[in-house]
Amino acid sequence: PGPLLGLRRGASLAQLMSMAAALALGPLHFGARQSRRAIGASQVAAAMLGALRSGRRGVYRYEVAGIRSLARMRGRT
Repeated sequence: PGPLLGLRRGASLAQLMSMAAALALGPLHFGARQSRRAIGASQVAAAMLGALRSGRRGVYRYEVAGIRSLARMRGRT
């Protein structure tokens, strides 16, 4: 999985630099490497609500594209 982006209390300079690098390198991840793109914590939270609203039961594994799709179901992008 890719890194989770989002500011949080106590983040070190190294973590901030890592997030900046993940954002800059994101467009280079395509095809099979697309699942390793960084994604925002707010998108993951919105996707969790979208998954709840979808009514699907069971355990599922979502990659970046699926998380973004579920986040749109929640009403956020």
